[in-house]
Amino acid sequence: MSPKIALLQNQMLTTDRLVLRPFLVADAPELLKIAQEPANTALKYKNIDDALLGLADYWMGKPLGKYAVTLAGQFIGAVELHLDAANLKAEIGYVFNQDYWHHGHATEAAQALCDLCFDQLQLRRVEGMFDARNQRSQHVLQRLGMVEEGRIVNDFIEDGVFVTTVIMAKTR
Repeated sequence: MSPKIALLQNQMLTTDRLVLRPFLVADAPELLKIAQEPANTALKYKNIDDALLGLADYWMGKPLGKYAVTLAGQFIGAVELHLDAANLKAEIGYVFNQDYWHHGHATEAAQALCDLCFDQLQLRRVEGMFDARNQRSQHVLQRLGMVEEGRIVNDFIEDGVFVTTVIMAKTR
């Protein structure tokens, strides 16, 4: 079975504590809350209309591999998997409400994506990339068993500052 079909058949994932499900319009206020947290480096929504457009254009507009993460029915974050089926690899990413940091939720949700990639999609490589200043993201990827493979120095400019991107990966 192709990895894309296997991903299509896994639109909902569960872990011991979390449910990873498709996005809902009702998730927009929580996405906006995450975007407005100073430590957030991923989402850039300024108001509810931006969050709704983000849902329409990205999270729900092209939903394959994108999951809303819930804990006891409460939206707490998002994880995503960008599939490169031709090369049997994927990139994962995540963003969580700060109120839920330091409880292992990002690691648990990202581990569910890694398990999906290796066990169901039969991929050979899963990678994550992050802003070198974001040590929390580095720790999540390390807990998944990923190792640093390189850095893209001055990869892009954000708020007038050059950002270095770190690439980490796990292979099978």
